[in-house]
Amino acid sequence: MLLLSAGPGTGKTWTLRRWRHALALPTVYLRLTPEDRDPAVLGHRLIRLLAEHLPESTSRLRGDLAWGSTLCALLPSVAVLLDDWHALEGSEAVIQLAAFLWGLPAGSIVAVASRHRFDDSLALAAEAWPLDDPSRPEQPQPEDLATLPERLRDWTLAMALVGEAPRSAESLELVRRNVAFETREGRVALRPAWACLAGETRPAFATEATWDAVGTLIEAFAERHRWTERHAEIASLLAQVPREVRDRRPALLSLEGQQL
Repeated sequence: MLLLSAGPGTGKTWTLRRWRHALALPTVYLRLTPEDRDPAVLGHRLIRLLAEHLPESTSRLRGDLAWGSTLCALLPSVAVLLDDWHALEGSEAVIQLAAFLWGLPAGSIVAVASRHRFDDSLALAAEAWPLDDPSRPEQPQPEDLATLPERLRDWTLAMALVGEAPRSAESLELVRRNVAFETREGRVALRPAWACLAGETRPAFATEATWDAVGTLIEAFAERHRWTERHAEIASLLAQVPREVRDRRPALLSLEGQQL
C-alpha cells in the first residue's frame, strides 16, 4: 500500500492516472467526493468499478453484493487507486473503506492520495512528498483557500502576514492539511505556495476574525522576540494592519505605542 500526501497541484492525480495505465494488474481508479461519505454511495460506486473484474459465474450476484469480505473473496488480485481521500475524513465510510482495502486478495496493490496527512485509519505512515522538491511545486488556488474551515482560513491569512505561529490546535491542523510545516525552532510557518496565495488574497478574504488572529499572532511574535533582533520587525507588522483595525484592538495599540 502506498500513501501519497501533498498539497493541491503537486501531481498526485497525474501520478495515479499514469499508474492506472502502467500497472499489469486489473486496475480501478476512483476519485472520492463528499457524497462518498455515505457508505451506501461509496459502496455502489466501488462495486460498479470492480464488477468487470469479477468472475463470470458471479454475474447474477453482482446486484446484491455488499462491499466487504464477500466482494474481496470473489476478486482476483487488483490495483485500487483512490484519489482525494481527504474528502472522507471523519466519516463512517472511511473506516469501512480502510477495512475493505486490507481485505483485498494477496498480490493486490493499493495507492491512496490525499491533500492531508494520513491518520491511523490506514494504520500506516504516509509517504509525503518533500516540501522542497522542485519537481512538484504546489499550486494552491483561491478556491482551495476558500474551502478551508473558516477558523483555519483566518489563521492561514494571519500567518501569511506575521510569518510564523506558535504550536496550537489551529496551526497543527494546518500542518496536517499540508498547508503549513513545523520549523526547527518549534514554530509553524506556511508552506511557500500557501504563503504567497494567502498574501495575495488577504484583501478579498479578510474578516474581523482574520484580524483577531493577526492580533494574536503579532502579540505572540512580540513576546517571543522581545529580546532578539527581530523585535524591530514588530513595527512593520503593525503597519500592515489597517489603521481602523488597530484602533479597535487595545493590545495592538499598546504594542504600537511601545515602538515609538
